Amino acid sequence: MNIFKKYILVIFTVFPCYSMADQIQIEDYKSARSIFWDSLYPSGYTLYCGEQFNVPKKAVSGKSTNIEHVFAASWMAEAIGCGTRKECQKTSIRFNHAEADLHNLYPVWSKINSSRNNLEFGVIQDEKHRFGCDFERTDKIAEPREIARGNIARSILYMADEYGFEISKNMRELMLEWDNLDPPSKDEKRRNKIILDLQGTRNKYID
Repeated sequence: MNIFKKYILVIFTVFPCYSMADQIQIEDYKSARSIFWDSLYPSGYTLYCGEQFNVPKKAVSGKSTNIEHVFAASWMAEAIGCGTRKECQKTSIRFNHAEADLHNLYPVWSKINSSRNNLEFGVIQDEKHRFGCDFERTDKIAEPREIARGNIARSILYMADEYGFEISKNMRELMLEWDNLDPPSKDEKRRNKIILDLQGTRNKYID
């Protein structure tokens, strides 16, 4: 074996190969938070309730807002196998890039962010709105308002494809259905272009 082949063998032995995501411009979630509020959402509307905010982190109604990982950060940690979210932040470059991906981040009312937690999305038969808007949840699933379902679907499908994260067959089928029923709006397409400028990647489900 010549020296070049030995060198290549060492690289693949010491540094296992996996499919890196294209989003490598934003180093971690801490960096993403600043970019999110400063450049992507200096103002706007929350994902689940559609509440307007003109000042970052605070809705017009005075309610506090924060950032939602539509594809939950705990799902990423489990898929990568790097431990808890905090452990992954310390040890996994891949996790940090995925957690910082702006295509998966949306402004939400803080209480709904906590209520949804890392629940999967689905349809709940009995309508019991929480927090005064069209948001329902059980112990197992959360149901967003119809106008937000396409955005949510395209975030989850993007993360699954871009990073190789597995989602169940039922989840993929539901997300494809939501994507079809609630196509990208002009605002979502505008957001996609802004994110391209900020992190260098587009969401193909929006294009």
